Amino acid sequence: MEGYTKDLFGILSTAKLEIDELRSFLELDESNSIIAFRGEPQDYGDTKLLPSMNRINMSINDEKNFFDSLRDYGIISDNSASYVEKAIEAQHYLQTSRLLDISFNVLISIYFATLQDNDLDAQLYVFCFPKCFSPSSQYINQYYTNMMENNKKNLILRNNFKVITHGYYNERMKLQSGGFVLFPSENMAPIPKCFYRTITIPSGYKESIRKDLVTYFSIYESSVFPEKEKRKEIVLEAMKRGRVEKNQNYIDLELESYFEYLTYDIKWDIREVSEFKNAKGIELEDKKNRIYRKLRKANHDLKKSIEELSVDKEFYIEKAQFNFEGLKLMCEEELRRI
Repeated sequence: MEGYTKDLFGILSTAKLEIDELRSFLELDESNSIIAFRGEPQDYGDTKLLPSMNRINMSINDEKNFFDSLRDYGIISDNSASYVEKAIEAQHYLQTSRLLDISFNVLISIYFATLQDNDLDAQLYVFCFPKCFSPSSQYINQYYTNMMENNKKNLILRNNFKVITHGYYNERMKLQSGGFVLFPSENMAPIPKCFYRTITIPSGYKESIRKDLVTYFSIYESSVFPEKEKRKEIVLEAMKRGRVEKNQNYIDLELESYFEYLTYDIKWDIREVSEFKNAKGIELEDKKNRIYRKLRKANHDLKKSIEELSVDKEFYIEKAQFNFEGLKLMCEEELRRI
C-alpha cells in the first residue's frame, strides 16, 4: 500500500494497515511475526536499509582491526566479549558495523525520521519478519564467529540476514527498544521488499510531529539519548594509522532460513506479476521469466557457496536442489493461474 502521511496519528494508523498487509502476505499472525521499525531522515536510494559498513567497504580483516581499536580505547571493556557484543558496541558508539539499527517501538522510529529539519521527506520503514534471535543465543554468536573466522565447515550466505531482538547491553538500547538486522558477508544484499513497507513523511510536517511526540508520548532527545559519546573521531583516526546452541547443525539452520526468505521473496514477485496480468503478453511473459532467472541465479550462487565448504558437499547440494525443485513447481503452479 505504501503511505504518505502528514500527522503523527495518521502515521500510526497507516503503520497499523501496513502491518496487517505484511502479515497477510507473509501468512503470519501476532504469535509468529516480529514487527519492527526504522526511521530515516530522507530516502537514501540504493543505500537505504543497509548498515554503515556497506558504504565504507570494510573487509573482515578491517573489522577485526576495528574491534581491536575499540578495545584499545576502552569502548569494549571485556577482552573476551563475543563478536556480536563487539558489533553492538561499535554500532552504539560509532555507528559503524554490519548491524542496521531497528526499533520495536514505532514512536522511537518516528522520532529519528523527523529529527532533521530540512527540505527532504523522511521515511518510516515498517518491517514484518518471520523469526528473530536473541543477541546472547548460541546460534547467532557461533554464526558471527564462523563468518569472522571464515569457517569452511559452516555456510554463510550473503542474502540471509538475521534479525536480533532486544538486548539491554547499554542504557540507550533499553530506552530506544533497540534491535538490529545483521548483514553477513562483505558483499551485503538488501532486505527483500516483501518484508517491509515505506511511509513517507513530508518535510514540512517534521517539526509538528516531533511536538506531538513530546505532548502525547514524552518522546524527546534526553529520553532517547541518555549520553553523548565523543570518541568516534579519535578511534577512526587511529584506524587510519593502522592501529586499528549445542548440537545444532548450523548448515541446516542456514539453509532452512535461506529458503524461507527466498520463498517469501519469490511469492512477492509472483504477486507483482499477478497485478501486472492485464499488460501485453510479451511484457507479462518477460516478468514471469525474470522469476525463473532469479531462481536459477539463486541456485547457482548457493551451489557455489556450498562447494566452498569442507563438509559433505554432495549431501547439501542435493538437499538444496530438492528445495529449488519445490520452489520451481510452486512458481509453475502459481504462474499458470495468472
